[in-house]
Amino acid sequence: MRTSNKGFSVIVASHGRIELLANLLSSLNRSRSVIDENIEVLVIDSTPVNHSEEVCDTCKRFGAILIEGPLNVRRKRNIGAQSATREWLFFVDSDCEVSLHIFEAYRRVFLSDKEIRAAAGPTVFRGDETSFTKLIRKSALLDPFRRPNNSTHLLWSTTSNLCIRRDVFESIGGFREDFPFRLGGDDTDLCLRLRDLGHVIISVPEALCYHSWATWSRPSLVVRRSFRWGWMHSRLMRDHPRYRRFDAPGLPVHMLAVIAIGIIGSITGDVKIILIPVLFFGLAILLHALFASLYTPQKWLAFIEDLALALVELPFGFGRALGSLANGSLLGILYRLDADDVAMDSMFPETVRSLWSDHLALLCSSFIIWWII
Repeated sequence: MRTSNKGFSVIVASHGRIELLANLLSSLNRSRSVIDENIEVLVIDSTPVNHSEEVCDTCKRFGAILIEGPLNVRRKRNIGAQSATREWLFFVDSDCEVSLHIFEAYRRVFLSDKEIRAAAGPTVFRGDETSFTKLIRKSALLDPFRRPNNSTHLLWSTTSNLCIRRDVFESIGGFREDFPFRLGGDDTDLCLRLRDLGHVIISVPEALCYHSWATWSRPSLVVRRSFRWGWMHSRLMRDHPRYRRFDAPGLPVHMLAVIAIGIIGSITGDVKIILIPVLFFGLAILLHALFASLYTPQKWLAFIEDLALALVELPFGFGRALGSLANGSLLGILYRLDADDVAMDSMFPETVRSLWSDHLALLCSSFIIWWII
């Protein structure tokens, strides 16, 4: 194992996004200028040849080390870690910027306790918004970015703002590269393997990163991301049984039920029964939005917001269910990923709303089809 020089190695996996990359590198230079610390910046890039020269010029302008990498984001991060020379590896996404005193905040925490091996800070979304991003601000998909604001010890954190000691990163083998999809789930897996060795991930609320809304502004991209995260969630529950907890029988369970009903309808030739899945999902979305708007002053706004949230969050449930079935199990349907059952308390209001809307939607769908028949 290599010896570590003091300081930070910043690892950025990039592909295109040249303007956003320049913003990140500029913010890193500002942060480096206010601290007496050895900090190197490594950009592992897979931008197509027709734009690669722009990436090269951008890295030269801001003093970053450019390394050519594959499309696979996990592999890029591992290549960056293998090339790093500093004691601490700091992972940040190319569509982020860092706060001025982020390295001071991390250094202060590491010096306060020599036993700390990993830490993470919150990632705050900011920048130009669209009507779509304004509607999804409260989405559960963004919870992992916010979590370091509220927790002392984290189950896992996103690689938009994660710092880990290099020798520990190497001892657990870095990021796994055998997952499906080019990205997603690898940060969770890395952190869970870290916890398996007895290490904890400390939250550092002062170590802020800022995420651009630009890469979350297109509904199609967010829907695909949500589905991919759901699929990977089911895979992680298979690979990390220690962190499985029984989940409330929500959307994935009902999804299986209505799909089974639809299959029965197709076998029997009864077209009306095949309509149950369509009725169920439509009613579940509408009922959930109605329940969410009951106790808010701006009822219509809350109703519309919840419909938008359904658009981006339902694919996560589909991904969980289909990912589990593809792996030949029901783990992603019956369980959730968490450290303990206490965490369920904070989710209780949303769980109740979801269960009521799903149960009522299934009951109403079945009744409507029975009445039509």
